[in-house]
Amino acid sequence: MTQQNAPLTRTKPPSRVAFIRGNLTAILVWPVGCLALAITIWIITLSIIKSDHEFVERNARKNASYIATSFAQHLTRLLDQADQTAIHLRLDWRQSNGRLKLDTPIGQGLFPHNGLLSATILDRQGDVITSTRSIKTGVNVAKMAYFLAQRNATEDRLHIGPLMSGGLFDKPTIQLSRRLQDANGAFDGVIVISAEPAYFTAFFDSASLGQADLLAVMDKEGAMRGSRIGNTLYPADSPAIRQMPTLAPAQRGVIMASGNAIFADGEDRYLAWQALSAYPFVTLIGLSEQQLLAPYIDTWATYRQGAMSASAFLLALSLIGIIMSLRMAQRHYQSEEVKRTYRIATEGGNEGFYMLRALFDSEQHLTDFLIEDCNERGALLIGKTREQLIGSRFTEHNDGIHQKIMLGVFRKAMQTGFYEDEFEVVDDSPLRGVWLHRRLVRADTGLAMTLRDISALKNHNSELTRVANEDALTLLPSRHWLTSFLPAAIERNAVAGTMLALLFVDLDGFKSVNDTLGHAAGDELLQQAAKRLQSVLRPGDHVVRLGGDEFTAILEPIMSENDATRVAVRIVEAFNRPFELSQGIKTVGASVGISLFPRDGHESDALLRNADIAMYRAKSEGKNQYRVYEKEAASA
Repeated sequence: MTQQNAPLTRTKPPSRVAFIRGNLTAILVWPVGCLALAITIWIITLSIIKSDHEFVERNARKNASYIATSFAQHLTRLLDQADQTAIHLRLDWRQSNGRLKLDTPIGQGLFPHNGLLSATILDRQGDVITSTRSIKTGVNVAKMAYFLAQRNATEDRLHIGPLMSGGLFDKPTIQLSRRLQDANGAFDGVIVISAEPAYFTAFFDSASLGQADLLAVMDKEGAMRGSRIGNTLYPADSPAIRQMPTLAPAQRGVIMASGNAIFADGEDRYLAWQALSAYPFVTLIGLSEQQLLAPYIDTWATYRQGAMSASAFLLALSLIGIIMSLRMAQRHYQSEEVKRTYRIATEGGNEGFYMLRALFDSEQHLTDFLIEDCNERGALLIGKTREQLIGSRFTEHNDGIHQKIMLGVFRKAMQTGFYEDEFEVVDDSPLRGVWLHRRLVRADTGLAMTLRDISALKNHNSELTRVANEDALTLLPSRHWLTSFLPAAIERNAVAGTMLALLFVDLDGFKSVNDTLGHAAGDELLQQAAKRLQSVLRPGDHVVRLGGDEFTAILEPIMSENDATRVAVRIVEAFNRPFELSQGIKTVGASVGISLFPRDGHESDALLRNADIAMYRAKSEGKNQYRVYEKEAASA
């Protein structure tokens, strides 16, 4: 077997694993790049959220400490005022020789009208002498701790008792007391200032504290003296702080307290404390973390949602990038395969093969192509040698209209990646041949092109088409031609909104001529009849031989039925003249049936059938005349 006839073998394509491994770098660029961007986005997002959170925490600690200090100062002033009130009442008591009445308007005017603070004077036995509030009769507090403390005191000082119920009042109160002495300095009774817990926690201000913030007072032994969360006051037996967290021994401080076990409402708070320097109390301020973070939560949620959306977009972009990289790698591989296949397939064949590299100007406009390679057949089709073509530019061998056409085809192939057609060679082309088959495939930055001379094939096909569509006897279009032409004509006139006429022509008396003079005379008559039909039609109209002595004329477009009947009249009149045949003169007539589109049908078969019906009506009513298709007559 010679090398020219040796079978071509297909190169085995690489396996999927090998293909991916060979293009791994291009594939990994997308996921690695998108992952790096996603990580960067999340680092920035979480950094912003963390920075905001730290800012909130710093401000919360600072504000809680400030408010606790302010509250301590406020509480100190309250206690100082209560002590000064007790001292003032003791002085008034002495000056009145024990006749001071606290239930008078003057006495009651010393205290606020909200009833949170009241004063009571007790004698040395613990009985009530006078009070700013009504006290049930028979009350004696001689056994109360604050009374015993003042009776047994060796010095004059303010005594602050625990939060307690019973005694003077039913409500829980804190007793602040001062000792009364007679002229000899002996114990003579007690002045008691009774304060409800709300008196100490009235410091709450919605401008500085929210509805979830805590305010409380406890003594230095840890006993709660009063507490509230927002506007809600908590009773002594169930304070707002259920379990006191461990506080540093310093006079002041701030901690983050988890609310589950510490606070009655279970919220987390920044808890600040401040010890009073002059009194055995500690003020507590708890700022709700949830309340502080509320303005930021929506913003942080937006940040997270944005980061999640960006991550999802990058994931989709990564997948798209991987798919695109695989497709590009596959296209590159296929392009290389095409080059190799073209070269192998055309070296021993009759196709011209060319490798063209695109050339661009400074503005990246495609201007020309460099012929990098070609085979001998390709050079022969241009009338050059292979050595003359390789390394030269396409425009060096082509000019005029051929150059413009070819460059346009090349540009289209570069845009679409593939182009294939058959074209007729123009006069100024250097190409050898009449008809050429052209196929172009984009390969990297250029084109692979094959040219094949198909002139002989085109001539052969043209002859086959002519034979199939032409009547051999009359050289008129045949029935086969009509089957393709008529539907297209109907559609063309339907789009244009015009009419079309179909004339069915049958020769009257043809059988007699054929039978008496023979088939040769009949054929001669048919040839002359065809020419007469053509002579009376309008320019652009068509006449077709259906077979035997039957013809069809197609008139398009027509404006009305009259256009068709005028042609039918000319056909009938033309056949009134005798035919001069080789064997004598003979006369035959013509019966014509007319159908109109769109009135008499929208399809070829319907128009032919209705024209045939009209033609037989013309024959039955005397021959040698025309009839227009009428639906009523056909039905009858």
